[in-house]
Amino acid sequence: MPSDPNKIAWGGVGARNSWTELPRWPDSTGVRMGIVRQVLPGVEYREPKTAIDYTTWRRDPGDRLTFGMSCDVLPVFQTLVILESRLRQSMQSRKGPDEALLAALDGAVRGLLSIAAQLHASSPPQFLGLAHPSNILLIGPPDRPPIVGTPDAGFYFDERAGAARPAWLENDAGHWRFLWDESPLDVNRLISSGRWTVGQDLRTIARLIAWLLVGEKRMGEWVGGRSDVPLRRIPNPDEADDTGAGVWRVLGDVLDPTGGAEGRIASASRFAERLTGESEPSEHFRSGLQSTNRAKSKPGKKAAGPSFLAGFLKAAGILLAVGTVVGVLFLAGRAYLDAPAPTSPTLCPDCPGTTRLRPDLEALHEFRKETVKPLALDDRLKRLGQELDILKRLHQPNLLHERTQVREREQACLAAVRADFLKELESSANQLLDENRDGTIPTPALPARGASVLTLHDDFLTLLVDTSLSEKPLWRLQLERTVDGLR
Repeated sequence: MPSDPNKIAWGGVGARNSWTELPRWPDSTGVRMGIVRQVLPGVEYREPKTAIDYTTWRRDPGDRLTFGMSCDVLPVFQTLVILESRLRQSMQSRKGPDEALLAALDGAVRGLLSIAAQLHASSPPQFLGLAHPSNILLIGPPDRPPIVGTPDAGFYFDERAGAARPAWLENDAGHWRFLWDESPLDVNRLISSGRWTVGQDLRTIARLIAWLLVGEKRMGEWVGGRSDVPLRRIPNPDEADDTGAGVWRVLGDVLDPTGGAEGRIASASRFAERLTGESEPSEHFRSGLQSTNRAKSKPGKKAAGPSFLAGFLKAAGILLAVGTVVGVLFLAGRAYLDAPAPTSPTLCPDCPGTTRLRPDLEALHEFRKETVKPLALDDRLKRLGQELDILKRLHQPNLLHERTQVREREQACLAAVRADFLKELESSANQLLDENRDGTIPTPALPARGASVLTLHDDFLTLLVDTSLSEKPLWRLQLERTVDGLR
């Protein structure tokens, strides 16, 4: 059981982010739900003049280390990390990214540029600053163009406060060093002193887009294999065969130092116009201009060889020896080669057939197949408990903490499995509430059944916490109030 079931991963700045009742501001009317962020001493916030959904916070008038963000129902969300993982995963298939995924990519970039334009238009200008894939949120179902949120924008650490540097600045940001013109500490100092610029924000966005298109490893190859050096120019197609799509020309103009401090594109709105008018990020995948990563070598001078006869006899002897070895290996390996490759699990067609999740995925598939609907409520809750046991096995930490391509494909599958379970749990809660309103369930029986649903949801939240996701939907609040009202 988690110590705080309300805790959610909503950006990186908060020492604690939770979905709960918002602070009471002077203009508040009644109780409102939202996201409450508590920060460590020394962390400050500059609020933009215009409110931006899923980005702007308001300080608690009674506690300067607490902030609130209005959000009546905590939505489904993911981060740019998950989007990039899905793009890399899709490139392993013959078809490549589907249209829904490409629309999500273009929508994420448009949304990020829209937020940047609004922040930059504030007086004084506000910035994305230490923006990175883990603190850029994509709100909404993963198969639709997202609403973008940047919940860490506007926060910085004031070193004059004398407090210890928070982990998000001292440690966490280091992995994304290649995205910013300066080191995380220097970015923070420039932001806190008001010397960070629009151009630096735009270059961060350009590098984020490049990362979405080709990944961190490929970007590192362009800067000499360094992971701590920011990309300062886009290689031309003669140097890198994956930069032929028009989007790379736009990114190159953003990074181009000949355009001065702001590059050749001086505003987020102009950045967005160029992408829309010339080539959106998805064109990189549609064009099929993917890197072959093949070294291009020049032909050298042909060396003089041995005489024909000597060469022939030597080759014949080698071929005889090699042929004997190959024949033995062929006979020994024929059975293995002829054996069919293991197929992907039914619930994860994009996973390799050798995935270690296979036994439990197949068990879950068979379990769901055996479930005959409709079920009485008590039977339904019992089945959900059994299904949750399988989910717990699927989410063992030793399977989730390996950074490999297989892990990324498995994570996408696990996200879908969790979504199906949560949908069924929500349906059970609504069935319970409906039967209570209709008088089908005797009043004394409701608290026990309601508690069963809430316990299942609490256990489910442990899986979400383990995978840096969290949700506390409206149906839970309604059920809690109904159960508490009868106790």
